Amino acid sequence: MAYVNLKTPQDSLDCALKHGFHGVHLKSNALDFAPKIPKNLQSFYSAHSVEQVQKALDLGIDFCTLSPLFATPNKPPPLGLDYFKALSSILKARIFALGGIISTNEVDLVKTLQIKGFASIRYFLNP
Repeated sequence: MAYVNLKTPQDSLDCALKHGFHGVHLKSNALDFAPKIPKNLQSFYSAHSVEQVQKALDLGIDFCTLSPLFATPNKPPPLGLDYFKALSSILKARIFALGGIISTNEVDLVKTLQIKGFASIRYFLNP
């Protein structure tokens, strides 16, 4: 599945509708845009705490990236494995880990979390 995350939420929505993306990924400062995403598109939101995840889900967001899981350059301190392990199974079903996933070592650790999945840039660009 393909989701788009452009400079503005409206740009992302327009692009998703025009080009047949499955959904839109909102940056952490764009949660107020969530109600404008049509129900025929899925929505992702970039969260950085369990409270942000819950608020996003309450507003109708389908899935959240939660970050950073591991240490990542120029990002806040990592949430860590224990933070993710403590999440409820209901939240885990809607969360993708993000941040510091750069090798199969981290991917193997993510698999132990029983979350929906993971997202990464460096893992896929630097195999």
